Amino acid sequence: MRWGIAQLGLALVVATVLAAPARADVYDDNLAAASRGAGDIVVLGRGQDGAIYERHLVGGAWTTWTSIGGVTSSGPAAAAYGDAIHVFVTSADGAVHENVLRGGSWSGWTSLGGYGTSAPAAIARRGTDMLDVAVRGYDN
Repeated sequence: MRWGIAQLGLALVVATVLAAPARADVYDDNLAAASRGAGDIVVLGRGQDGAIYERHLVGGAWTTWTSIGGVTSSGPAAAAYGDAIHVFVTSADGAVHENVLRGGSWSGWTSLGGYGTSAPAAIARRGTDMLDVAVRGYDN
């Protein structure tokens, strides 16, 4: 097989990119987002300090990142349920914690207990009054 200059150049770029070390601009790439309807979205991420930060749309413009606290060992999971957005994390003590945004205010972190070794996942079941949260336990 004969390679032309363009193919060799592309192969060199691909080889260089694959050999280069990875670089991340965010501390934790496990972002979460939830929306209660049109024009409403909240995005959450974990900061280097272990706290959870949020930003949201207000009148079509994004707010700045704001800490909602927490001492976490995972990125967040989020689910919209009714008029609220529920956020879940695994905390530094391994328990799953929840913080709820309702009426423009955060409730503060509440422990749900347990011992998780992964970031949680959350979903609100459509047409039911159920909110599911899953996390890998210490026994896998």
